[in-house]
Amino acid sequence: MNTTTRTYTHPDVLTIGVRDGWADPETDPARLDWTARQAAAVIPFAVVDGRPVNPYAPTGIRYGRGELGHWGEALCADAVVTATDPTGRRWLVMVERDDGHGWALPGGTVDPGESPAQAAVRELAEETGLHLGDDAPWQPLPARYVPDPRASDEAWMVTVPAHCHLGTMDHADLPTVTGADDAARAAWVRADDYAVLTADLEAIYGRTVFAAHTALLRDFLDLPMPRVAVISFGYGHGTPPPADLTFDVRTALRNPHHDPAMRYRTGLEEAVHEHVMTTPGATDIVRFLTALALGLLPETPTGQPVRIAIGCAGGRHRSVALAEALAAVLDDLDIGAIAEHRDITKPVLPKGAHR
Repeated sequence: MNTTTRTYTHPDVLTIGVRDGWADPETDPARLDWTARQAAAVIPFAVVDGRPVNPYAPTGIRYGRGELGHWGEALCADAVVTATDPTGRRWLVMVERDDGHGWALPGGTVDPGESPAQAAVRELAEETGLHLGDDAPWQPLPARYVPDPRASDEAWMVTVPAHCHLGTMDHADLPTVTGADDAARAAWVRADDYAVLTADLEAIYGRTVFAAHTALLRDFLDLPMPRVAVISFGYGHGTPPPADLTFDVRTALRNPHHDPAMRYRTGLEEAVHEHVMTTPGATDIVRFLTALALGLLPETPTGQPVRIAIGCAGGRHRSVALAEALAAVLDDLDIGAIAEHRDITKPVLPKGAHR
């Protein structure tokens, strides 16, 4: 039996890493303040005899930092940006790493003073040129250990992914992405599920998924795709989106825009949502739309969601609140539903545009 205990830290960690600031200059982890690092950790870990212990399976490198720069947990963020085309196909932004390790999600280390969500936005812009901003509909995903081949038993990575779904659009209208920074190239890759993603990468680019992102992408993509997509929009921001059913709520629900305290808020906030959904008749509208959605399901081609568009004047208050309420009811009926909000971040319309 091989009882050799491997010790390894890549030379670049102690030279380039320290020089460029991505590696701890301290070579002895026992001299670090582990109380502070353990308190800040997203996933708890132990320290034994002054040395951090990877909370997951042994990596094969017992001592040292492998190819990573940070002793203990290094917090990262990954941007999961998706869109759906009118045929129901899902597309995902990916980047080809310039180190030859395959295609990955845009992402990287969280900088000091930065939140994981802010890091995901920044890394997406740096690696693809796609600037979505903090006001885009980002949804945090659960933190998870990254099985990175560069890790050791004393240095590892944890990511807090953030998902942003851009809604439904023609493939030709997907925002342009271009590889930059440490990404050789970037592209929208078809990703109905993990098998489709890997087949697309192999057929078009002759490459595979970065090993550290395999489990994350499989878990995310293999969740059932929604059977109903409820899209809120504002008539004041353009024509209604493509849909199987379009419902106009401009004269049916109480309008928070007329209350200065709510004008710049959205239907995702509890006070605004309650203001809209306590309008007399709002519950009846949800029941009516639920029945229509159930009736449309058998007529919709397999793999494509029923699309219900709900419009108000600005796409910020009433349509958002009703879309969220309808999606919640459908979910309670075990019918996968997703609420998308096309115009929620658009400028607030002037008072004269509302009714």
